[in-house]
Amino acid sequence: MDSRLQRRIQRYGWNKAVNYYEQYWRQQLAPAQTRLIAMADLQRGERVLDVACGTGIVTFRAAALVGPAGSVVGTNIAENMVETARQAATERRLHQVTLARMDAEDLQFPDGVFDAGLCALGLMYVPDPGRALQQRSGASAAQDITQHIGDPGLIIKAINSVDTSYPDLFHNRAG
Repeated sequence: MDSRLQRRIQRYGWNKAVNYYEQYWRQQLAPAQTRLIAMADLQRGERVLDVACGTGIVTFRAAALVGPAGSVVGTNIAENMVETARQAATERRLHQVTLARMDAEDLQFPDGVFDAGLCALGLMYVPDPGRALQQRSGASAAQDITQHIGDPGLIIKAINSVDTSYPDLFHNRAG
């Protein structure tokens, strides 16, 4: 499928699904999300990027772990998901959370601004997951998720915590 069409379909579908997302998916996705959070071993004061954040389920768990001295930026391709997450962050008074509509293959951040990167089961929706993860050129239109992390060797780069297609990307800080 053409990548532009795939992005358009994803954006449309997630914008339509936003009102039902947590009702039907929160409990089902919880085990994978819990595993991702545990593997990330987030610490107080860290700066975290959450790609394909949806309604903020993982974003808010990360925010609790990094505390008010840290920060979490959640991105999603669907504006309705971002707006729903933004409203929830405001209601929860999570001042350390920022949300932005952004494509996972075109992250608009300077290199090295985050201590950790998360993406709970969102990589499967990206047209070219390997490109999103492994592209290293700052000039590339498909900027990679990990290039924005300060020290990729110390953080989780496991995007789908149950996928082993990229074995070198699946480790935690202790490993």
